[in-house]
Amino acid sequence: MPRRTLLLALISLPSILPGLPAAAQSYDIDCKLILCLAGGFPSSCADAKAYMINRITSVPPKPPIGFCAMSDGSEYADYRLDYAWVSPASAEGWVCPDDKLKYFRATHEDRGETHVQVFCYDQRVVVQAGWRDEEPTYAWLGRSVPERSDFRIAVTISPGSEDAYDSGVQRVETGIGRWYGNVYVSH
Repeated sequence: MPRRTLLLALISLPSILPGLPAAAQSYDIDCKLILCLAGGFPSSCADAKAYMINRITSVPPKPPIGFCAMSDGSEYADYRLDYAWVSPASAEGWVCPDDKLKYFRATHEDRGETHVQVFCYDQRVVVQAGWRDEEPTYAWLGRSVPERSDFRIAVTISPGSEDAYDSGVQRVETGIGRWYGNVYVSH
């Protein structure tokens, strides 16, 4: 594929977004990762997602994206990548469906332990009013367990240009964050 065609495809991502999985198939895996990430990792991009998780979970971790070569051998570098590990002791580490609210409370103990209570819910109702300075007692209706997300990543193609495309934040559960250390979670 000529360099100009690849560059035009990447710059015009917003207009070709529905066709990303098919277009991404013909690129090397690092280029495919950039395209699939921008599209939110649809099912046809499972290999690119697995490749990214493999890179970030290796010891020591490698960047999620290596070298994306264009047809002339030069590196495609007109993108900005933002990524971070997310602690289970932060509200960002737990995701509720769009139609639910999230309750999150982290208590840090003197012994270095953190106790986290987190759940999704539909509605909060007062069951008993507080007396004087006391907090009221609540009941949370429609409770459910949130999804754990231990890695956050976002890519911007052609940042700073009028054709810039931002993937938005993608959240991934890599599976390596199952052991939380001194963080104890209840739902």
